[in-house]
Amino acid sequence: MIDMEINPVDYKFLESIRVQVLALLESEEEMIELEPMNSYQRRLVHKFSSACGLTSQSVSSEEGERFVCLIKNENTKNASEIVLPKPANAIDFGDQIFQTIVGTKIELRTDGVGVEGFGNRSGILHQRVIDGDKFRVRNGQIVCPGEENW
Repeated sequence: MIDMEINPVDYKFLESIRVQVLALLESEEEMIELEPMNSYQRRLVHKFSSACGLTSQSVSSEEGERFVCLIKNENTKNASEIVLPKPANAIDFGDQIFQTIVGTKIELRTDGVGVEGFGNRSGILHQRVIDGDKFRVRNGQIVCPGEENW
């Protein structure tokens, strides 16, 4: 069992890692190198690999990107036996109001709220162009004044 809350994007990401781990366990290979990923995703992979009894190492590529290597060992378990936590309820910032410029494309991401094209582009949960100059985040959706859930 992984001992942390995850959102639906994290759950989907960990399911893809589970598939890769199952392929490793069914192969003669002793190690796999995963694709480069951000620090939060690497943390999830390290937690998942620990639950599977795999050894994990973060490594830098020649280009400076960070990725995880997963290595079989005597404690390795079948990844299909590992229970992923159910995704947590959708992100909701309550009554917090965000200000923006009319026409800005806003993204709700696993690591917060941002403007399209800036910051971490992985883990996008919802995105939309803002018609006015403010918005809120309710139940995993970006909402504007006058809309349901405002």
